[in-house]
Amino acid sequence: MIPYYERHGGKQHMHNKPIRFGYKAWCLCTRLGYVVQSQLYQGCKTGINDINLGLGGSVVLDLIDKLPEKEGCSLYFDNFFTSITLLETLKEMGLHGTGTMRANRVEKAPLTDVKAMTKKERGTCESITDSNVVTMGSTKGGISPMSKVKRYSQALKKHVLVNQPASIVLYNTYMGGVDRMDENVAKMRVNIRGKKWYWQLLSFLLNVSMNNAWQLYRWNVKTKPQQLDLLNFTRTICLSYLQKYAQRPSIGRPRRLVAAVEKRVTEHVRFDEVNHIITKNEKQTRCALCKKIQE
Repeated sequence: MIPYYERHGGKQHMHNKPIRFGYKAWCLCTRLGYVVQSQLYQGCKTGINDINLGLGGSVVLDLIDKLPEKEGCSLYFDNFFTSITLLETLKEMGLHGTGTMRANRVEKAPLTDVKAMTKKERGTCESITDSNVVTMGSTKGGISPMSKVKRYSQALKKHVLVNQPASIVLYNTYMGGVDRMDENVAKMRVNIRGKKWYWQLLSFLLNVSMNNAWQLYRWNVKTKPQQLDLLNFTRTICLSYLQKYAQRPSIGRPRRLVAAVEKRVTEHVRFDEVNHIITKNEKQTRCALCKKIQE
């Protein structure tokens, strides 16, 4: 959800979301939150190419349409998108799909009724039961190989081992990239105060670009002591742009104790090999690096 609280025909209201009013955007993300493709929601009838797929299935096909290499990819989505028709369509395209499924979308699959499953033992596997009945649909993995997971039992007042099918393991491992992206954007959101409807969309693009850049940075710099968190990474980029493209080299009176060059000027500006020309100074000054008087 992209926050927007003024009047606009495309504004949505989602009561259970942290951001209740604003624009809705469909996003295709990796497991760690890198945004691959995004599409704005324009109404329930927009973009439905196949009536059998419905809105959710059509959104999935639209988002993966721009992927350079589709074959062999595995997609994970929640119960709004998942249907038997979508899974069959993805399988014909050479893709794997896994997602939770609503009970009224299983068509004629021979599954036990949800009310009957709630009365069975925890861990019973036609799908899986945890605190609620969860119906899964997947072309990537099924029940086997079965694994064990530790869960707390209210009846026994202790932790017990519960069966966990392979499809649940895959879903828990790879699902949640969109939530990670939302969390990163919410931490460092660019807020532009104004009533123009397009400012929030432009700021959303900036936020997503910063999130993607940070994900690529983490992928390249994997050493923890040298790796910047999202706050410091954002601060470094902002300082680099301000120092590189600012029209005034300094603002106000200089401080008495000026920090060293490498501390007050980022490396992206110092070593960009652009417009760093030696200029003659008429007065003696103190070197910011070695603290000695220079002639």
